[in-house]
Amino acid sequence: MWHPATLGRQTVSTSMNIDSRERETAIATLNRLVEVCEDAHDLYGSASADTLSLPLRELFIWHSRQRGRFADDLRRIIRRLGGTPAARNTASGALGRRYLDVKAAMLGNDLAILLECQRAEERVKGAYETATRHPLAWEIYDPIRQHFEIVCAAYEHLRRLCDIAS
Repeated sequence: MWHPATLGRQTVSTSMNIDSRERETAIATLNRLVEVCEDAHDLYGSASADTLSLPLRELFIWHSRQRGRFADDLRRIIRRLGGTPAARNTASGALGRRYLDVKAAMLGNDLAILLECQRAEERVKGAYETATRHPLAWEIYDPIRQHFEIVCAAYEHLRRLCDIAS
């Protein structure tokens, strides 16, 4: 049975029977996920620094670390496929972090931070949802599916926190 603690221990065979086109599609899909996970990792890190609430700070740190682990899992798969992992951050991610910092400073409340984290998690969720629609070898698809389930639960949790805070 699968358990979240097993993430990072999945193996992807370097001898998968996939053609070069499938391999390129898989690497591109995985790299898109690395980018959104890294962006979320950094945004949650900024959110943890911007909030005054200790429980929210701990939640944001936990999500930041988890998105970082997801990105590391995906990078390992990319390397096993013979690809090069994407750069650590995107321009839209950097813009989102700056926007969060300005919004938190101007509004000075946790609702603004929660809403921005929810939007970021929605982007991550969308990227994973798109990735699950690609025809991928099981060894690639399964870790993506596992991440997606966790991301969906995190998104719903953030949505509920936003509802409570508003």
